[in-house]
Amino acid sequence: MKWFSQRKRPMHMGQYPMHKIKRVDQPTTYISDDVNRVPKRANMFTRAAKGDLGNKAQFERTNRFAKTPLSAALRSMSATHDEIHDGPVAPDIAPITTDARVVAEHIKSMCIFLDADMVGICEVPDYAWYSHDNDGTPIEPYHKYAIVIVTDQGFETLDAASGDDWISNVQSQRAYLMGSTIACTVADYIRQLGYPARAQTATKSDV
Repeated sequence: MKWFSQRKRPMHMGQYPMHKIKRVDQPTTYISDDVNRVPKRANMFTRAAKGDLGNKAQFERTNRFAKTPLSAALRSMSATHDEIHDGPVAPDIAPITTDARVVAEHIKSMCIFLDADMVGICEVPDYAWYSHDNDGTPIEPYHKYAIVIVTDQGFETLDAASGDDWISNVQSQRAYLMGSTIACTVADYIRQLGYPARAQTATKSDV
């Protein structure tokens, strides 16, 4: 069921009327640029897997994927994308406009076409990048801009659930797979245009 009509909106604006939300010059929540970067080892999922949060959390960190066949299948499919996050860049830049607004709207429209629910493009703050990989290798920021994709997990399904937790993780894995598919496709497309791009997903990410 659709709550909003986008008939009168350009495709890059998506199905939700985000343009109607009030904007302010200065947000009420301030985040300083002077935020320390953290290693992947500090990620709470990683900490749980390493046993920092106790035996129960450590067990559930891996067991949550294996609880149901569908959840495990979705996770396995997402993991197959890890090897195609990045790839060769076309040697020549495609003869398209260099107008940043036009290109941004084009990329957003493509994400919407691929079933993203919301899309935003922004500069990546330095603190958004992990400082070190899981093996201790330093991570140097390698892209200036980010394409942020939102995929809806589906309230209707959760609203109709019986309370059993199996559907919760399935919904998460479904959204992760959808987001990964979009991210990998768009990154490859940008590389085909002659520009470097790399997907960051739930199964493999430097941010």
